[in-house]
Amino acid sequence: KEAVVEKPKAEEILLSLLIRDWALRKMVGDILRVEDFTNPQFQEIAGHLLRSERDIHEIINSEECNQEIKDTMTKMAVNEMHFDSPEKTLSDCIRALQRNRLDREFKEVEKEIAAAELGGPFERVKELLLKKQELLRQKKVLYEN
Repeated sequence: KEAVVEKPKAEEILLSLLIRDWALRKMVGDILRVEDFTNPQFQEIAGHLLRSERDIHEIINSEECNQEIKDTMTKMAVNEMHFDSPEKTLSDCIRALQRNRLDREFKEVEKEIAAAELGGPFERVKELLLKKQELLRQKKVLYEN
């Protein structure tokens, strides 16, 4: 039987780009958040990359990373992905991750609103509705760009 090779997802592609190119890491430092990632391992890797200005080899060889994270980062660093436009790929991946995060937050707020409407204080419902409105605004901005 042939081994099924999964196509890399936006999270993995984004991290591969950040691992390979320090300049790209600097560009996304204020835009990208660890919470944009769903995979806990990728969240940890993103944390190391976004919090540090160190070279990837220094991060991998530091005591801060466990062996599993080091192995994953090494695999991403040597992966043979090619991008015609790394900057465009990076911005597309960031947009996809942010949209997904906002969708997750939106669903969570809707659940909280439903629960609060059943028996919570009105102020809590109002607070959640404002949060929902803000998430809708952020989604609109992301989908327009």
